[in-house]
Amino acid sequence: MAEAQLFVSQDEITCSVCLETLTDPVTIPCGHSFCLNFTTRHELNVECDFCIGKKFRAVKSCLTCMEKLCAKHQKSLEMFCKTDKTCICMMCGLTEHNGHEKVELETERQEQQVKRERERERERERESRQARVLMRERERKRERESRQRERERESRQSRQARVLMREREREQAGSCADEREREREREREQAGSCADERERESRTKPEYPDHPDRFDDLYEVLCREALTGTRCYWEVECTGVFIVIGVTYKGLGRKGKGMECSLGDNEKSWSLLCFNSKYSVHHNNKQTTISAPYSPKVGVYLDWPAGLLSFYSVSHTMTLLHRFSTSFTEPLYPGVMDCHLLSRTGMLSCRSCTTERHYID
Repeated sequence: MAEAQLFVSQDEITCSVCLETLTDPVTIPCGHSFCLNFTTRHELNVECDFCIGKKFRAVKSCLTCMEKLCAKHQKSLEMFCKTDKTCICMMCGLTEHNGHEKVELETERQEQQVKRERERERERERESRQARVLMRERERKRERESRQRERERESRQSRQARVLMREREREQAGSCADEREREREREREQAGSCADERERESRTKPEYPDHPDRFDDLYEVLCREALTGTRCYWEVECTGVFIVIGVTYKGLGRKGKGMECSLGDNEKSWSLLCFNSKYSVHHNNKQTTISAPYSPKVGVYLDWPAGLLSFYSVSHTMTLLHRFSTSFTEPLYPGVMDCHLLSRTGMLSCRSCTTERHYID
């Protein structure tokens, strides 16, 4: 440990008698110091000749360690009175400080040192706590600023997204408007073309007289030739989304569009319905749904003597869709109902299917 440096003036280390540097100095309460050689060595009750007024008794002290002797008993200060909080000699401890709490001076120094260390430790802890509080506050501030920046970034992105969405909506609206306009133009062109086609058909199509066997409301057609007492097979190529293929007695209704006129919806007819690439069979207003792979070509086999009517899905193989088993009592007429079979004169033409009939002996 570095030695403590004392900063004193020249007057403080000069003897007031010989005006030389103090040797074994004696200092009295008035503040004057002089060498012990100029006093009686066995008596330190020296009065100051340089003070005006009351004379004070001398007190021996050391300029190096600055430890003073007891001013009353001229003894070393070896104890500390905790009651009066002052340094005392042994004689003081036995007299005026008798009964007070006293400890050795070194013990007091150590206790004071411990107290100072504890105080410094508490100070360091306070500073550490303050530093931690400050760091937490800074961290919270950084987090708040980070969250604020994130919210601002998200807000900017949201605004940009809304702006882009509105721009896309305007572009799509413009595109859709253009597409609708083009679609209307195509419809007008098609309507004009159809009108022209109907006009040409009306000029070229022959007029047919009314016939009692013609359907006046449903888009159905029947073969002119009846099948009876034989076996035969024919195929129908379906190109529409709705088509009914079947057979019927001649007594099927012709007027209106009730069940008495529709193939399969009465006791006089049997039919297969192809709708949206799915099959179902009908007879006497009863429907049976068929789960089978769809093919646009349908085969029909009639065994009139055996009372069998079979429908097949025809592709690279033939798959039986359904077989009606009954007793036929009248000749049967093959028929087709297709919503595309429409003309202005009421005559029906088969445009979405082709029919081939083969008789089997």
